Amino acid sequence: MNLSDINEQLDKADFKMEKKKAILALIDIKVENEMEKVLSRFDRIEERLESNIKTFIWVVGVAFAIVSVLLTIIALKG
Repeated sequence: MNLSDINEQLDKADFKMEKKKAILALIDIKVENEMEKVLSRFDRIEERLESNIKTFIWVVGVAFAIVSVLLTIIALKG
């Protein structure tokens, strides 16, 4: 159910404005809490991705260094 549906249902119900505001405030608190969870999860994913990228770059650098040393050895022997 989206916010427009909720608003429509509240308009149909015979609630006073104070009760409608209270219901909307509770919905707002719930949405904000869920959004904080989603953002927290994105932060953790971002941290893991950065860590994986750093590890990948390090491994590629080491592999490049090893290949360079091997090619230098082969060139010096030949």
